Amino acid sequence: MPARLRLVKRVVIWLGVGGFGLIQVSVAQQSELQGYFNRFDQNGDGRIALAEYQNKLSYAFGQLDVNRDQVLDVSEQPGNRPKRLTLEEHHARLARQFARQDRNGDRYLNLRELSAPPR
Repeated sequence: MPARLRLVKRVVIWLGVGGFGLIQVSVAQQSELQGYFNRFDQNGDGRIALAEYQNKLSYAFGQLDVNRDQVLDVSEQPGNRPKRLTLEEHHARLARQFARQDRNGDRYLNLRELSAPPR
């Protein structure tokens, strides 16, 4: 297949990244991003609420919390970190991260906000 035809067949989507310039995303990458987004969007409304974000990103916490006391003791954490971490503290960190990702301030994440580099 001629290079020009391969180029024409290649479909790309340009996404703005919150004033940081443009990134090029292939259709395959866009599909992967949408799948990633859909795993967070538990109720299927096309946006991610804080509770959905916290649920998805707390899976590992639940797996590590062997005694199910909602506290990761030093022995339950990878690398034996020197400080305990409660589920409440973990959710508070995620809430701060969520607020930074929510660039338009509507208290939900859209696909662009979720897939943007962390701030």
